Amino acid sequence: MKTLHQQIIKYMRLFHVLRIIIACIVAFSVDIIFKLPYGTWAPITIIVVMSAKYSGEVSDKASQRILGTTIGAILGLSLYFFPIDNVYWHYGLLLAMLSVSLYFTLGKYSYSAILTSVTLVLVAGSGPGDLHIALWRTTNVLWGGLVAIMASQYLFPAKATDHFKLACGDFLRLFHQNYSEHNALVNSDDDYREIQLSQLRQTLNKITALESSIGHETPEMKLSVKKAIACQVRMFNLLENIIQTQWRHQYSKEKVQEIRALSQAKEQLSLMCESLGEDLLAPEKPLMVLNKKQLDILALYPKLASSVDSRTDISYYGYLWLNRELARQVAELSEWLCQFETIKKGVL
Repeated sequence: MKTLHQQIIKYMRLFHVLRIIIACIVAFSVDIIFKLPYGTWAPITIIVVMSAKYSGEVSDKASQRILGTTIGAILGLSLYFFPIDNVYWHYGLLLAMLSVSLYFTLGKYSYSAILTSVTLVLVAGSGPGDLHIALWRTTNVLWGGLVAIMASQYLFPAKATDHFKLACGDFLRLFHQNYSEHNALVNSDDDYREIQLSQLRQTLNKITALESSIGHETPEMKLSVKKAIACQVRMFNLLENIIQTQWRHQYSKEKVQEIRALSQAKEQLSLMCESLGEDLLAPEKPLMVLNKKQLDILALYPKLASSVDSRTDISYYGYLWLNRELARQVAELSEWLCQFETIKKGVL
């Protein structure tokens, strides 16, 4: 089942289309069997609501649509208590109700407010005396929204939490590649060359974009996800500063290499990033918190030089600090990802 979730994320568009089509088939079948008046409002609702990517977003959108439709229907139907020939009262109160609902369209539950306004116009916009159409439109929207919720939850559900876990695994894998490439370059006799971080940046952008979706899907994970994202943002910024350290003189590069244990410590940190990423991508493998005492780079304390050589253009003490801070962020990231995984298993 875990592998299925990975496939759903990998082929998200395909499963998205399949999910909506099956839900529409159910709606059309109900319409044909029971010959419901204005039955097309159900598949319209399904298509609109299920346009969201993840199940949590669909449920939130469908709930707001049902709430907005219900409120709009009640308000619209209340106008039918007035006499049929009293058109001015009908439209006067309709505009007043519409003004109130539109006022809330810029608030927290904007989608509900929009649907309240739309339903209000659909139910009562044709004037008094159209009660039959109003009732059937409302009914079809309501059960169409329920079908959308059920389909998003149980029919190949796309979970933002699954995507987040896979994206974090990809981030750590790419991070290992870029950091290891930099370490190899520093230890070689080659001249400085720029290492491209565009793919790593794109992966980080995907991760940050998932935060709100996870909030809708599993509110309990908000803190751990927010903290994990913050760690990865800092890791990216630190790596960017590290790899932009240029050397115009071979001497300045040698000064960095003089910290004898630094090369091995950086490679250990890089391999730990790779291992953590592989654990995230493995379906059944448990995550382990990285103990800061296990990170060799945090045990390195260079002696300050008695004089500053004018030939060096690398602050190798600052360079060491950047790598040490990077190690701290990796360890902290492992803690928040373990907390995320614990909550995820508890919710399931």
